[in-house]
Amino acid sequence: SKDLNLFRGRGKWALRKSFKTKIPKSILFRKSKDAFGAPMKEYLSSKTIQDRIIDIFSNPFSYNFIDSKKLLQKYNNFLAGNMEGESLDMLTKCFLLEEWMRLFQVRI
Repeated sequence: SKDLNLFRGRGKWALRKSFKTKIPKSILFRKSKDAFGAPMKEYLSSKTIQDRIIDIFSNPFSYNFIDSKKLLQKYNNFLAGNMEGESLDMLTKCFLLEEWMRLFQVRI
């Protein structure tokens, strides 16, 4: 069967084909991606999120694979302005994982 999502090396073919009369070809078939960044530094710096991070990592669901003491140390470094982008990304992922685990009551 023909894969509707791939044609001549192009992904999302069915979607592109359905929009071919609505979107200029220069946009529809471009290879570059226009990404945007979320303001994670501002988000993680807010008082509400500071309180939430301290609260959830004092008794984390993810205790089997995230060292909450080290994570909170990294978070304090971030708040003091001493954190690289890669560490910010890791902190964000750990925070979102912990929130997901709590939302769906996942305990491993």
